[in-house]
Amino acid sequence: IGAVHGLAPAPSMEALTLAPVPWLSTSEADAIINSGWWNQELQQSDPHDICGWYGISCNDAGSITKISHPYIKEGIQLATLKLSVFKDLERPEVWESGLDGTIPPEIGNLQKLTYLDLSWNSLHGTLPISITKLTKLEWFDISNNFINGEIPTELGYLSSLKIPHRLAEKVPPFPPSGIQMDISYNNLKGPIPNGFPASSLIGNKDVCSDNSYIQTLLHFKPCPAHCKYLVIVLPILVFLIMTFLLLVYLRHIRLAIKKKHAKKAVMTKNGDLFCIWNYDGSIAYEDIIRATEDYDMKYCIGTGAYGSVYKAQLPSGKVGALKKLHGFEAEVPAFDESFRNEVKVLSEIKHRHFVKLHGFCLHRRIMFLIFEYLEKGSLFSVLFDDVEAMELDWRKRHCTCSVIS
Repeated sequence: IGAVHGLAPAPSMEALTLAPVPWLSTSEADAIINSGWWNQELQQSDPHDICGWYGISCNDAGSITKISHPYIKEGIQLATLKLSVFKDLERPEVWESGLDGTIPPEIGNLQKLTYLDLSWNSLHGTLPISITKLTKLEWFDISNNFINGEIPTELGYLSSLKIPHRLAEKVPPFPPSGIQMDISYNNLKGPIPNGFPASSLIGNKDVCSDNSYIQTLLHFKPCPAHCKYLVIVLPILVFLIMTFLLLVYLRHIRLAIKKKHAKKAVMTKNGDLFCIWNYDGSIAYEDIIRATEDYDMKYCIGTGAYGSVYKAQLPSGKVGALKKLHGFEAEVPAFDESFRNEVKVLSEIKHRHFVKLHGFCLHRRIMFLIFEYLEKGSLFSVLFDDVEAMELDWRKRHCTCSVIS
């Protein structure tokens, strides 16, 4: 088919292919817009084309690589720009921009950073250790701010830093350290770390040095004696304090275990046992003897085939029923195991119809049990007392029999 006169020939498929258009990461765009750093009214480019904004440069993939001196509103916090989303950022140059606040630790996530200039702002706080992760950094300038605290010795690992030209003429003529940056005129304090470029610290009045040449050339004051030994003394002091606290804790645990065991049983040298629980752990054998006046008959409230029961008012003010077994029973060796088994069973039974066992004494010459004292006595005494038996009507007797069964 021939060409139609007056019409342009149809374009080829190659001609229809569009040139690639840079795109911007949504997270980066959101971070820029939400930061409040830029006055969007002053932007002459398309407000949706952030790569065209003043102070922003992007790579071919549309990712931001450079941020330089934007129209930042006075007093804006540095942390308002979410730095962690700018994975390809290489050069943030925001000197004399009115930035306030601290340097966020997230700055260490900018692994492609080669140039960082935050000088002549109002930044304060300490230097984050995360800066040491910036292994590609070639320029680091945070001079003329209000950065405080001691100089992190970890900054010595940034061996690729270049020294600022305006400080080069003040570098001492001896082999310099590879760590060179500009953090001058801040509020840093403490000794200059070994190998650290002293020339980058001028203007920090509380920075000191033990090098007399540096003291004379850069007007640093000598370090107090305590600063020299702080690195050695402080770890030792922390170790001693931690050891002391550990010993106190172990002693507390030991006393708690000892007290717990004391409530269960007190073992004497002769293998005798005396134990009081649920009443007062400080009650001693002598208190029991004193409470019954050495088992005086006036305290006896009952006698049976295996022993006698005494009413004993303990030092705590509580009243207990002390069942003292007959002496001949205590002298029988086989009865020792039987007594222990009985105590174990009575102490483990938890039932509202059983009299509570509060303690016991196991001795070669004497054995007794301490029970909860019941004001109305035993069932035996009630049934064989004419007056009290009248109070125990048939309904109560039926209920009692049901419980016993």
